[in-house]
Amino acid sequence: QNRVPKGLRVQLPPRPQSYIEFGLQYALNRLTILYDVMTELYEQIKSFFQSGDYSGARDFLNNTKQQFQDQWDYWYYLAHAERKIGNLAQAEDFCKSSLELTPDSQVANFEMGIIYQTKGDYKKATEHIKKVVEGFSEETEFSEKIDTLNSLALTYKMAKDTDNAFKYYNQALEVLVQELYDW
Repeated sequence: QNRVPKGLRVQLPPRPQSYIEFGLQYALNRLTILYDVMTELYEQIKSFFQSGDYSGARDFLNNTKQQFQDQWDYWYYLAHAERKIGNLAQAEDFCKSSLELTPDSQVANFEMGIIYQTKGDYKKATEHIKKVVEGFSEETEFSEKIDTLNSLALTYKMAKDTDNAFKYYNQALEVLVQELYDW
């Protein structure tokens, strides 16, 4: 039973696309907006870090917490800023939040390793940095491999474990020589 008088009825134009196509287009538009926002956020944080303004990065991130607190990299960047400022307890907490969201994150595990190294907890430091080494792949940049292996070797050296220190310094040299050979 149609209750709208015939003269007042509005004829809608036919739908140009199916509901599925409409839904996919809507989702794509939302993802594009999210990508643009995340790219802008990343560029702003990168700018703070490159200029050495870690307090500015922290303040910026704190102002975006409500929007991004469910993103692992939000917590990673906050941990990095706090470590650079010298707030190691806060950095550790933030890095734990990042790792809870993405336990296999190479950068978050490396950051946690450096936090523990700085705190003098070499056992935990080596556990996290080793996770990064174990996660190396063909796509891992040569400079990342060298940096990670040297950091792991340094951690062992600080812990007075010279055997493992030499082992990982040698691995770093092998990576370097292989890169030069392939070049």
